[in-house]
Amino acid sequence: MKRILFFILGMITFVLGTIGLFLPILPTVPFYLATSFLWINSSKKWHDYFIQTKWYKAHMEGIIERKEMTRSQLSKILGIVFVTLAIPFFIVPSSLVRVILVLVFVAHCVFLPMYFRRKEEVY
Repeated sequence: MKRILFFILGMITFVLGTIGLFLPILPTVPFYLATSFLWINSSKKWHDYFIQTKWYKAHMEGIIERKEMTRSQLSKILGIVFVTLAIPFFIVPSSLVRVILVLVFVAHCVFLPMYFRRKEEVY
């Protein structure tokens, strides 16, 4: 019963995330993260399949299992965070919102490198 409930909730969050692509009111990323969590936990078979994929092994295994991240991975993440926070920074005229956005970005720059160990890049 739990697996069926997880699968149905995953379908609902997937639909809401997809609607969020077109409506700025709904956040897309949290719904898609919830979808992946719910679907992977709805079936042992899907979980095992997902962790054996090339994409997971190449991009996620070190980050999730060993909390390691290369310098390029970290810079890509911080670049995405910068662009994401820069959009409302320039659109919203409130000084308080701008200060909060800058603080959030600085917190990402400080705490992400502290949380993830540096993984040596292989060329």
